[in-house]
Amino acid sequence: LGGGRTSRLYQKLYTKGLVQNIYSYSSTPGYNAGNFVISAVFKPELIVKVQQSILDVISDIKEKGVSRAEVTRACKQITSTYTFGLETSESQASDIGTNVLITDNPNFTTHYLNELSLVKKEEVMAVAKKYLTNNNRTIAILKPRVNKADKPSHTKKIIKNYPTEKIILRNGLKLIYGYDPNVKEVLVQLSCLGGVKSENKDNNGICRLMSTLLLKGTKKKSEEKVNEEIENIGAKIYTNSGNNSWYAGIKILPDDFEKGIALLSEVTLSPAFSKDKFKIEQTRQIQRAKSIDDSWQEEASKFFRKKYFKAHQYSLHPIGNYNSLSKITVDNIKKYYDKNLSTESAVLAIFGNIKRDKAVELAEKYFLTLPLPLMPDEIEKNTKVEPDGNLYLKINKKNQIVLTYGFKGEKYGSNEIYAIDIFDCIISGYGYPSGWLHEALRGRNDLVYLVHAYNWAGLDTGVFQILTQTSTKNVFRVMANIDRVLKRAAARKITKLEFENAKQTILISDALSRESLSARATRASYDELYGKGFKYGNDFAKNIRKVTLEDVKKIAAAITKNKTITATGNNDGIKEVEAYFKKLDPANADKIFIEGKTPQSNNNELENSKKFNAPELE
Repeated sequence: LGGGRTSRLYQKLYTKGLVQNIYSYSSTPGYNAGNFVISAVFKPELIVKVQQSILDVISDIKEKGVSRAEVTRACKQITSTYTFGLETSESQASDIGTNVLITDNPNFTTHYLNELSLVKKEEVMAVAKKYLTNNNRTIAILKPRVNKADKPSHTKKIIKNYPTEKIILRNGLKLIYGYDPNVKEVLVQLSCLGGVKSENKDNNGICRLMSTLLLKGTKKKSEEKVNEEIENIGAKIYTNSGNNSWYAGIKILPDDFEKGIALLSEVTLSPAFSKDKFKIEQTRQIQRAKSIDDSWQEEASKFFRKKYFKAHQYSLHPIGNYNSLSKITVDNIKKYYDKNLSTESAVLAIFGNIKRDKAVELAEKYFLTLPLPLMPDEIEKNTKVEPDGNLYLKINKKNQIVLTYGFKGEKYGSNEIYAIDIFDCIISGYGYPSGWLHEALRGRNDLVYLVHAYNWAGLDTGVFQILTQTSTKNVFRVMANIDRVLKRAAARKITKLEFENAKQTILISDALSRESLSARATRASYDELYGKGFKYGNDFAKNIRKVTLEDVKKIAAAITKNKTITATGNNDGIKEVEAYFKKLDPANADKIFIEGKTPQSNNNELENSKKFNAPELE
């Protein structure tokens, strides 16, 4: 029903532009009855049409059944999904443990996959008739509230490390090859320079749109034919773009390596860029851009990068916006593609259970036509980005207040990154909830829903951020406690034990992050693509060990010297943020900006100042 681009729901609803996203899944827990779920995201005015279309697809299966080819393809997809999910020691241990807990058989996954291949098409039709009935169905709809009156009515093996190698193909393309016989799949990924760093305010979002269109058909094959070939071999194909680059990749079983690399080559080197597909994807991406503010975290991130990076391309969002996306034409896409895909601006990675000779042979065969570089368009660059000490406010109708603090960080490749990572771990936990900020805001006081710090390292500049989400009533205490943590950092009050524990946490986290093929391939590809060499990341642990306590104290004091703060939230919460900022220093009133509006004074400032001076915050 919903497994991949050849699935019935995808073909009936997604390809026709009815939905932004649709999928189905079956969950069978070991402790109770399971459930079968179909989920879709679409425009509110299409509720009736989408619901009826989903029911039509279900009815068609119940009445006419499914083909043997569909069953075979689904079995292949499920098998590859299970296989791809068992790359790491953690996933393998989890699989064994879960199997024993639920079935008392550590090898139940193997048994399940063997039984899966025996399923008959008549059995699929039978379970659809049995379970997908009106009486057995619950529907939940989450939609925008039109007005206040429109209220909702309901609420294994010994692991051996093999060296990664760089090979220059005959056309000059760099191939990063990593052999790993301990996994049962192969990942092929083409990474290229691009992203928002190659855009401007007039064509913002073009890289994401271009990368999406790569999967919408080639010059020789329709989108449907490409999807069928991909899913016939149980492959997973993907594209995306970000701040500095875009990529296209495929994950396949070793026996299907040539078919997989041939398909990836065709979608990346011979895309159709048809006008019909372009129009659908342009409309869909515009809808995604409009819906960014629906998520509190995405809205806060977009607002922060706009205010912090200002004239730099990093102020742009990878998805783009309505004004920029609506101006883009299919000819713009073709021109951008021609300018931003070449042997000089790309790196091909092949990682997994495939021998070197075969990897090189087929890389040469299928990527030899990758073009030589053209002269790229000149884009005005502004690399000087500094915190400005200002407070930027945005009023919305959400119940929470999101605060983002931006400090001068370090760009990609800087030697200071390692000390910053340790500082990050000390105050924030390096991916896990712990550290000074967690203790001050969650551990003892339970003042926030989330708090985290991290260094984002761009190619031109970097920023160290603190992100937190809280309620209106807690704004003063949260901001005061964050300032207390920053003062502690500026005073270099980091203990030897905190320093050593942070180092150990980072080293373990780094080791675990390298287990999957995707992580290793992406890391090596980007390091090569960005000019540091594919082995650059291998020295991470060594460089972390070299950092001294004094290095971390020094970077902590330097980072916390100046900052830019952004806040998004409801009007009452925004007034609280404004009042706190002015309470720190009356001169701060000149540094407050509310989306171009003049800040309003807070009538509760006197009461807020009492909260600010509460004994527990001294």
